[in-house]
Amino acid sequence: MYVTETNISSDHSLFKSMVLTPMSTATRAVAQLLADPGLTGKVAELHGENVTFAEPPPYVDEDTGRNIEMFWTLGYA
Repeated sequence: MYVTETNISSDHSLFKSMVLTPMSTATRAVAQLLADPGLTGKVAELHGENVTFAEPPPYVDEDTGRNIEMFWTLGYA
């Protein structure tokens, strides 16, 4: 899980003991996902300055898998 310091919390001491990921890493990950169709369906893991793409976890159950596969088949949700 990545943590980016924002103004959502008024207590900035919350972030002092956390490993932070810069917002620039998040925007770079989005740009990579948009630019490379081969990343469709991948999970982007952000950590520090790094973006790692991984396979998604298995579906929770058969019904969820069936529905998601149908959305892929239709090409829209």
